[in-house]
Amino acid sequence: MRRYILGAKLVTLAVWTVVCLGAYVLLNLVGDGLIRHLDALPVGPEEIEFVSWLLALFQQIGFGLVIGVWLFGAVVILVVGWIARRFASGPEQRLPDSSRMGDRR
Repeated sequence: MRRYILGAKLVTLAVWTVVCLGAYVLLNLVGDGLIRHLDALPVGPEEIEFVSWLLALFQQIGFGLVIGVWLFGAVVILVVGWIARRFASGPEQRLPDSSRMGDRR
């Protein structure tokens, strides 16, 4: 049972990593696309430069948020897996110690 929990924990962590990586890629693609096409706006060059800077800032903040959310989710997954393994193992079963049992040869 402990191996199944470990496997489920690792698969869940891998899926969570792929989801967060997809969010980062989507954020990058949308941000770069918006920045690249800012010249189509009917405003002056100063405003385009400011909006470009602002979008780049949002992109960097978004990257930090994606990393933070991934880290939080990974910690939650690992803690839940650890708790599940603790409950699945049940009470510790110790083998009898030969020194306490006496020498029965």
